[in-house]
Amino acid sequence: MSHPTFPTKSLAGSSMSDMAEDHAKVYHALQEALEKMASASPHGRDYIGREDVYQAARQEHHEQLASLRKMMDFHLAKSIHCFNQAK
Repeated sequence: MSHPTFPTKSLAGSSMSDMAEDHAKVYHALQEALEKMASASPHGRDYIGREDVYQAARQEHHEQLASLRKMMDFHLAKSIHCFNQAK
């Protein structure tokens, strides 16, 4: 994943190693959040007689998980990008 806002190595800039580590930490924190969020998925027993609301809640939950995965992908790619420039 290449992104136009990823930093480029510069002698006057921040340490690429530090940025790689920072984004790796963000990735791992999001991974933990994803695991916790996945375990908090809607259950049909909490929507008895309201199937349409249950399906909407499941869709909403799925979209939130997808958003976290997208953020994880971004921070992992940025971490790798910075790590590769730190060499």
